[in-house]
Amino acid sequence: MDDDLFAEHFKLDVTIQGDISRQTTFTSDPRLGIRQRKTKTIWRKGRELYDDKVYVESTTAGDVRVVKKVLQKKETLRNILSELRVMGRLSKENGLFVQLIGWFQSNNYICFAMEYCPLGDITQCFEDPLSEVDARNIGCQVLEGLTKLHEIRIMHRDIKPKNILVQQRHPIWVKISDFGISKRVIDGETEARTQHGTLGYMAPEVLFGPLDDEAESSAYTSAVDIWSLGCLLHYLLTKEPPFKKLDELNRYKAGKAFPEEELSAHDIETSGRRLIKDLVVLEPEKRPAAADIDIMACWKIVNPARAISMPGTPCTGQTNGTKVNQPPMRVEKPHQEDSMDYYSLELWHAINNPSTSIARVTAILEQGASANKFLKGLTALHLAVQHGSPAQVELLLEYGADANVKSRPYADTPLHLSTEQRDIRIMELLIDWNADVNAQNADGDTTLHLAIVKGCNLAIIDLLLNKGALVDIIGRRGMTGLQYAIYLDQEDKVRLLLKNCDLNHGDEEGRTALHYAVRSSRTSLDSIQLLVEAGADVLKEGHNSRTPLHEAVQGKRREVISFLVERATDYANRYPELEKDVKRALAPNVPLTHKLSWGFGR
Repeated sequence: MDDDLFAEHFKLDVTIQGDISRQTTFTSDPRLGIRQRKTKTIWRKGRELYDDKVYVESTTAGDVRVVKKVLQKKETLRNILSELRVMGRLSKENGLFVQLIGWFQSNNYICFAMEYCPLGDITQCFEDPLSEVDARNIGCQVLEGLTKLHEIRIMHRDIKPKNILVQQRHPIWVKISDFGISKRVIDGETEARTQHGTLGYMAPEVLFGPLDDEAESSAYTSAVDIWSLGCLLHYLLTKEPPFKKLDELNRYKAGKAFPEEELSAHDIETSGRRLIKDLVVLEPEKRPAAADIDIMACWKIVNPARAISMPGTPCTGQTNGTKVNQPPMRVEKPHQEDSMDYYSLELWHAINNPSTSIARVTAILEQGASANKFLKGLTALHLAVQHGSPAQVELLLEYGADANVKSRPYADTPLHLSTEQRDIRIMELLIDWNADVNAQNADGDTTLHLAIVKGCNLAIIDLLLNKGALVDIIGRRGMTGLQYAIYLDQEDKVRLLLKNCDLNHGDEEGRTALHYAVRSSRTSLDSIQLLVEAGADVLKEGHNSRTPLHEAVQGKRREVISFLVERATDYANRYPELEKDVKRALAPNVPLTHKLSWGFGR
């Protein structure tokens, strides 16, 4: 893939106005038949990390990323494309390298959007020298990343503490970042010759050129990264690089012994000191390769107990100086109102007013308002699905509204509440945005239960069933959707609900759908026949030992009694007293006003 195609692959659709970045993305979901769906995300600039060229952006939903701005000039374009290409090639190695999210343009700058590591770099996260165990652990992870880089013929050329970011502290997990001066060296491409890196971590051949004055080439190799790794390990153990000043490196280059004083002062064992000296040997060809699996194995820690960092060692990270021991965690408080910023509060009230125009809602969202903030137990999307328009609902979803957010404390999702308005277009929108059709609220009701309770039409019931709604989920009083429909005399929905349904499920009182059907004077014989032919048990007992046939006799409907008796051929043996009542009920010209031989109570 050439540079232009590679760059286009990672390009983000972002427009910037002041401290706000508006990003448009398009996603597809073949499972739901969605070819292309547009989503808008508002990112707001936060604090600067190093200078105004590197800063944090966040959304009201809690997503965070880092943006790095690089001045776009003709002479820097090649380096920009090189960094983009390197980060793109490493995008699958998300455990080793800080991930590239994408890039976008802003005036004269190219902006790289990258993964956010909450604990900052090594200099920010660890105030004190590390133990040998922790330093070796970090060294192994950096070495693993260098091995991957060197396999694809890429030199990082700037391994240093500020370019090693901490993803997690316990256990330690670090990632390599900043590929701005990395170099890819393959046949046919320019060799690495220019001076790049950071003093204190830069190999001597980069600073001074090759040691051999008779060398035919001034190019250097991936061994420069191994030198930097040795300097990094020295820093981890002592908080200082081995050569803080250029004249110290010059003396080492002139033949002075490697300075071990700081390592000895920190009680670093002999094998650790020897490893660092092997990594920073002057001759590049004598340094081990990153792929040499024995590099770190030779670091033997004889007394691990002494070499383990004491618990409670502070990690300041990027938290404005507040010391923490682990990354912050968000704790959900389901029965408390959210802290509302001005625009999110304005959005909530705008949606709560059905006359608010789409243009007004869009303007508020463009200011970074969150559609997921709670007020009075509801979000803006909860309000919109109850009395707003499909256009309002779609707009909120495009700007990041959560289609499955639950109200407080009743746990109703937007799809649940959409049954109030009974607008199938709104329900289709929510389902297209992955709303869970089988989510249950605090009462146990699903959208299917509520659609029946609210009297939604057959088209809505059919939509829910086609989108995976399960009929047998238990709602209030232990009832299924089919039982709801019959209990509420919505006979028109029975045929749709019969498919894949347990017809003999009993509710809290053990009553099945057939119990409810024969108890109601409004349920037609056709529907009762439909239930029985589909498998409903005529003699299924409830908790009071009464069967649907008992209920039919009590209901005094001769045609229903006759039909059930035909299907319950052995009822007389099981219920002798019921047999007498059935015969009496079916006797010609005998009114059903006699006292039954068994009691009845609804």
